[in-house]
Amino acid sequence: MQQDKSVDKMELGIASGAILLGLFILFDSLGIKLGSGYDRIGPRFFPYVVASGLLISGALMLVEILRSSVVRHEAESLNKTSFVILLSGLVSCLILLKPAGFIVAATVQFWLIARAFSNANPLRDAIIAALLSISVYFIFTSGLGLVLPRGILTGLI
Repeated sequence: MQQDKSVDKMELGIASGAILLGLFILFDSLGIKLGSGYDRIGPRFFPYVVASGLLISGALMLVEILRSSVVRHEAESLNKTSFVILLSGLVSCLILLKPAGFIVAATVQFWLIARAFSNANPLRDAIIAALLSISVYFIFTSGLGLVLPRGILTGLI
């Protein structure tokens, strides 16, 4: 066990990165043109929510890093298998989004992310991933009026 009360540069980088990304999204979303007067939620709302979340979490991380006097342990090694599965989930969503559609791409992504966290029941994970993807699809298309790719499910939804 190694005691080190200095600031961890990796943690500091992550906190700073979250703050910088939040500021970028905040200022970039100012250029989004406002919708019609009948919009319940304008097009800037969700970028503002994401930017606020990044700024708040980054600031909280930064405060905790700078105030922290806990004993730091040596870093754990990276689980390469989980990292590859997680990365595969993100890349598969990008590749499948247009040809297969949002529901299929998001289902595959959610299922792979659950696999990366070593969940023991792949069938249950697949069912939950599909239900979550379908719910998100209808919330975004019906509730927010966004157009998401239907892909291979074009005739069904």
